[in-house]
Amino acid sequence: MNPDWLNALWGGIIIGISVSLMLLLSGRVTGISGIINGALVPRKGDAAWRVFFVLGLFFGGIILKLFKPDVFSGSLPTGMGTTIVATVSFIAAGAVAVLLFRSLGVLP
Repeated sequence: MNPDWLNALWGGIIIGISVSLMLLLSGRVTGISGIINGALVPRKGDAAWRVFFVLGLFFGGIILKLFKPDVFSGSLPTGMGTTIVATVSFIAAGAVAVLLFRSLGVLP
């Protein structure tokens, strides 16, 4: 059995390679919320890859559950704290950016 940190390392490596390939091959940044938004509010010629990307995430999870169900058996925290910290960080960074750009005369 692999230690948790090793599983996290492999997951991070796979995500890093996937995101890098997406940028290299299509020039697009892999942001899940933006991809889903583009699939729900499609522009002509831009929706298909987004829909397939989301379907790949969904069916990838199902395939993993079928072939390696023990991955889903652990009890992990919900991550609610992470969400709150991320939200506060994004709002704070946005506020600092607005103040900085206004002081530089970039924004009115």
